[in-house]
Amino acid sequence: MRTLLAALVLPLSLAACGGGSDAKSIDWGSFDADTQAHIEELVAAKDCEGMQASFDVADAKGESGVMSYLDDAMESAGCYK
Repeated sequence: MRTLLAALVLPLSLAACGGGSDAKSIDWGSFDADTQAHIEELVAAKDCEGMQASFDVADAKGESGVMSYLDDAMESAGCYK
């Protein structure tokens, strides 16, 4: 029973949290023309402050895909250490 419950709950909780994201999964067409390039530059440079600032803007706008992508990038860059 526990296995079945875990199999049902885990995908739902990952979906609710975004479950991780990459730049390809974001609909960049709904953003300003320079937004993707700016965010990709921040990620490539491992600019923790810049990524956090962009995360905060995405959070204020409810852009969960961008938030998830930046969260993953900040984790990979070691910004949370």
